Amino acid sequence: MIAAIFDLDGTLYTGNIGRGITRHHRTHRVKREAATAFAWIAEHYVQPLVRPDLMERVWSHQGAGHRVILVSGTPAPLLAEIGRQLGIVETVGTPLVLRSGRYTGACELPVCQGPGKVLRLEAHLEGDSIVRSHSYAYADSHTDLPLLEWVGHAVAVYPDDELVTHAQSQGWEIISMV
Repeated sequence: MIAAIFDLDGTLYTGNIGRGITRHHRTHRVKREAATAFAWIAEHYVQPLVRPDLMERVWSHQGAGHRVILVSGTPAPLLAEIGRQLGIVETVGTPLVLRSGRYTGACELPVCQGPGKVLRLEAHLEGDSIVRSHSYAYADSHTDLPLLEWVGHAVAVYPDDELVTHAQSQGWEIISMV
């Protein structure tokens, strides 16, 4: 099976999930049920900032029968809601700690960033037969190099300067505004 793995912040959309959470809290000024807050953030913050060219890639991979996975440091339940609204079934985010059915504000380690992104992805895929050499990863930051190097087809998406340099040296595809 071929996988197509997409980072969220700066890759699939132009925003930063921390800003979306802050915008929700400023807009509502009250504590809301988490699922309601996650749905609001996905609909009112993430969706308007989604990159149409990257969603075309998502749909293309889905149409080809590839396993599309959204992988991000975003809290896992929020990422699942974002994925649901974008039509991406599989998501791998940073799990949040629950106590007595409530989020504590803490997360489980490792955070799904840098090398932790690959660890979380591998745990998610354990026992599945993904052909890494034929799989794709899309990301925007040099901090995502472990993920990009994990697959055979790395794509630097509107990359930071460090990632541009690395992608050029590796002959990777680069998606940018130029």
